[in-house]
Amino acid sequence: MATNMETILASIESARRDGVLSNDAARAATIALGLTGDDAMLACRVLAQGSDPASIEYLATGKVSAPVATAHRFGPGGLTGDDKAHWLYLASLSADESKASTLRERVNGLATALASIARDDSDARFRAGQAIENKVRSLPFVVESIAGRAMRVYDADLGFAAAYWSGEPCAAVRGVFNGKPYLAVGSNGVTLASLGVTGLTKSISPTFGIVE
Repeated sequence: MATNMETILASIESARRDGVLSNDAARAATIALGLTGDDAMLACRVLAQGSDPASIEYLATGKVSAPVATAHRFGPGGLTGDDKAHWLYLASLSADESKASTLRERVNGLATALASIARDDSDARFRAGQAIENKVRSLPFVVESIAGRAMRVYDADLGFAAAYWSGEPCAAVRGVFNGKPYLAVGSNGVTLASLGVTGLTKSISPTFGIVE
């Protein structure tokens, strides 16, 4: 009996033969299915979401540092000192996930981020980090009832950091994927369920989910 993965791969190959998928699209899908860990994260960022601190750091150094990995999973609200400054600099180079983008734009964004890191200008890094923190803290928001709880709702994905640094345990960010609007809902390290957030369309992790 074929495994689930074998079934998926066979379906991709069938779609390629039938002309539903191009050779390139089928090959990209097949390779993506075999990726794990940070490689899968990077591929997801390139193909779907755009650069973020974790994908930029991984592409630049070959690994994701513990503070950036923590921020990637739980949000940057708990970062302080040099860890926060480092994340802010990477965030200043990141794409805004709430804005629709093309694959070409996502690849160009990563290339631009790498070029900035290669210049290794500490003063520029500090200024960029300060600028992004000021921008983050001043992001506009509205308060709405989302998935069973009142929370701040932002139009930019850095709204999560704005909320967490203001002491809010959770927040939502409006986004668009494949032309369809959605709300990404996240919490700062505690489970969404413990905060009374129970009406998610899709639960990605205990601290992150989607409302469509």
